[in-house]
Amino acid sequence: MVRGKLNATLDLNYRREKHDYTVSRDYSYDDDIITARLGLNYTLNRFLQLFGRIEYQTLMCDGGNVRGHNYDYDRFRGTVGMRLTY
Repeated sequence: MVRGKLNATLDLNYRREKHDYTVSRDYSYDDDIITARLGLNYTLNRFLQLFGRIEYQTLMCDGGNVRGHNYDYDRFRGTVGMRLTY
């Protein structure tokens, strides 16, 4: 992006998990999980890189008496760091 020193990554993910219980069908539920990530890397020199990441995740739960519809959540996560290479 900036003379080969700054690059970006973007990532989008969808996952569906089915939880089936044999004892009682009332306890079965499904999870839909969506995750999006954005990352930036900046190279200062051949030995040092700076990076930052931000991630957003949402979980939507369908059915089931155990977890039900109240288990939905949204999560944000951020990371900054330094990578040393020798």
